[in-house]
Amino acid sequence: GAACWLLVYSCERLGEAIDIPIYFIAVVLASAATSVPDTIISMRDAMKGNYDDAVSNAIGSNIFDICFALGFPVFLYTLLYGPIEMDHAIVEDVAVLRILLLFITFLAVAIFYFGSGMGRGKAILLFSLYVVFLVFILGDKQIFDYNNDLSDFMHSIDVALNPLRFWL
Repeated sequence: GAACWLLVYSCERLGEAIDIPIYFIAVVLASAATSVPDTIISMRDAMKGNYDDAVSNAIGSNIFDICFALGFPVFLYTLLYGPIEMDHAIVEDVAVLRILLLFITFLAVAIFYFGSGMGRGKAILLFSLYVVFLVFILGDKQIFDYNNDLSDFMHSIDVALNPLRFWL
């Protein structure tokens, strides 16, 4: 519990210090910090030749984190306190992040799907996807002007997908 509190507190302070919203910091740093044990286990499995275990551990862990570790507490909170209201600007930023993550997920699945096995080339491609993600996150709020056009494009995709969201 103390480690979780320290992680959240550190992410909040870092977000304030470099003027990046906490949800971007959480997606980058908190998710990386909570994935360190999975990374170590996957590395050990890969070194032993258990490549399927290494990949399935990472995928299974992330599915569990998103569906249960996030979903269940949000469900309980909304059950007790009602819907969560978010500022419109945050909703738009998160929508852009959601579309970016969707594109990266499709690319990652394609990298896994095509070709046989997992080699250095695929590892470099996957790492490159993460670097692109980091550059976008930092650039969207700080550094690069080109991200405005890309953010607008992803936001337009999110708006186009709105009619498909049956839960709204």
